[in-house]
Amino acid sequence: MKVLTIISTLILITHISNAQTIKGTYLLGGDASYQTSEGDVIFTLNPNIGYFVVDKFVTGLSVSYFSYRNTKSIGLNPFLRSYFLTSDRGSAFGGIGVSYVRQNRNDNIETLYGYNLKLGYAIFLNRSIALEASANYANLVDKSPININEKLFSFNVGFQIHFNQQ
Repeated sequence: MKVLTIISTLILITHISNAQTIKGTYLLGGDASYQTSEGDVIFTLNPNIGYFVVDKFVTGLSVSYFSYRNTKSIGLNPFLRSYFLTSDRGSAFGGIGVSYVRQNRNDNIETLYGYNLKLGYAIFLNRSIALEASANYANLVDKSPININEKLFSFNVGFQIHFNQQ
């Protein structure tokens, strides 16, 4: 009887601890970064929404905003994210996405396409809220005669709210 109680308790704890990343959970949150360089402010904001299609795997959409000197941009970024090394305290995650960005640089409108990569860690504060830190890389290109190729690297912090109907 004692062994059965211990096994049942461990199964319950495992289920509760991974409740943030199970199939059917919605994700709502985002991340941001703020940097200064030689008196200039570099600011990014990336709200997102997602849905766990299977355990530990979410697909979603992020909207990005970037501001630096005389450049401002807004983008749509569909993404895929996978959680791994999950425990009751947190989980590592990796993600990949594609980007469609409209950028205004010196009053010239440019359209950029590309991809982005993200690697980070989520700290679960409770069953619904996680704080995140991530390293991000984006490669954006413009196929016009200007031939812009931007490679952006940033460290971001943010939060996610996990909504589960179960």
